[in-house]
Amino acid sequence: MNINHRAAVLVVLLVGILSGCGPTKGDAKAFVQKINSSNGRRLVNLYAQYQGEYGSGPKSDVIFKKYIAAKSPASLEEIGVAPGSIDKLFISERDGQPFSIRYGIPYAGGLQQAVVFESQGQGGKVNVFFFGLKTLEVTAGEVAAYKDGSKDERPGQ
Repeated sequence: MNINHRAAVLVVLLVGILSGCGPTKGDAKAFVQKINSSNGRRLVNLYAQYQGEYGSGPKSDVIFKKYIAAKSPASLEEIGVAPGSIDKLFISERDGQPFSIRYGIPYAGGLQQAVVFESQGQGGKVNVFFFGLKTLEVTAGEVAAYKDGSKDERPGQ
């Protein structure tokens, strides 16, 4: 499976939605807003774009922020990021703390990989954001297994 497989899957999904086969009934803007409903989701989707272009995720927050800053203001606004406020993107709306990000993940088609993690979460639960649309709320004690990749899974596992 090549690096462009993820992009092809997203295109097929978007075409299906735009043709009326999805919950947004042809409204691409609503779909984009839905999949970018929080800073954690936005970061995962931007990370996936980077990974699609370079074959693996960015190696550091400096590289990732530089990549995001190079995006057009219109593309940032489309996903809910005000140009010039990239640093705010790296803060969780729920706990007000910086996200932890798993940098340098190589592309692995079909593998469910955790990418972005809240620092504290709420009520003893921390959000873990995966490629795609998956988000889990786990206990603080479980987060380490997601951060080190031992909880990555193939679909159907």
